Amino acid sequence: MNVEGQVISSPLMPRFDQEKLRYLLVKMFVGMELPFNKVEHPDFQEFVNGLNPKFNLISRTTLARDTLLLWDVEKAKMKNFLAQHCHRVSLTADTWTSVQNLCYMCITAAHRVSLTVMACAYL
Repeated sequence: MNVEGQVISSPLMPRFDQEKLRYLLVKMFVGMELPFNKVEHPDFQEFVNGLNPKFNLISRTTLARDTLLLWDVEKAKMKNFLAQHCHRVSLTADTWTSVQNLCYMCITAAHRVSLTVMACAYL
């Protein structure tokens, strides 16, 4: 953007991709553990519009639906990885109740993989 506030086009500027930005938005909300209703906050909408006015911001219900789709994709990737590289998996479960009397459960999976697979994963 120049001093007058006009956008300067550049051949180095990446092509606009609505689906990729939507995927990144879902990843951000999941990774930062943000409540879905924040996507409908006026300040957030103004910020996103300032970044790229072409981006159609999704609602919180669409964000929740996309989160479940992302979960399905990541679960399939994990199943595929475990099937190819892990012969044994140990599962540990932990449960607790919050101050609001809500029940939670966490399941942790531990597995061993060969060093060559781990080296490839980090490269």
